Amino acid sequence: MSDHAAKPDYCGEEIAVDLFRRESARMVATLTGQFGTQHLQLAEDVVQEAFVRLLDHGGRPPNAKAWLYRTVRNAAISEVRTATRRQRRERDAARPDWFDAGHATRLDAQAAQAALETLPAAQREVVVLRLWGQMTLREVADLTGSAISTIHDQYRAALAHVRRQLEAPWKTKHP
Repeated sequence: MSDHAAKPDYCGEEIAVDLFRRESARMVATLTGQFGTQHLQLAEDVVQEAFVRLLDHGGRPPNAKAWLYRTVRNAAISEVRTATRRQRRERDAARPDWFDAGHATRLDAQAAQAALETLPAAQREVVVLRLWGQMTLREVADLTGSAISTIHDQYRAALAHVRRQLEAPWKTKHP
């Protein structure tokens, strides 16, 4: 009896490891983009637990990447609901800078984050999954259970809204 036959290989350990290397950082970035950087540790934990669940899954899901994103998303929503009450005081504290940049760059990053936060939750989720999760609009539609046309409309509207928000301070009216 070989070692391989003795050990069940549901997802395929090599496939899962490769998927982890390619997607785990994107998943963490997606979650922190969606729920805020104050939930970084939670995001890392949820992603790691999702990969463990993938290995334990009774058979490989048809689209492991989409299955992982849905699992991560659902677990994070549940965890954030609980963690929000505990972390309310931390959220009110100043966020640490993630990089050392000049004043103008920080203002742009802050303005972009502020514009993103003004979006409706569904549009914000589409933008975060598309840009930070590097998912196609089709994958976003599959993950959220929405029609691809709805996701496309939400993405286009969100980008237009963010663009208007970022351009507004720089436009001046001439008589």
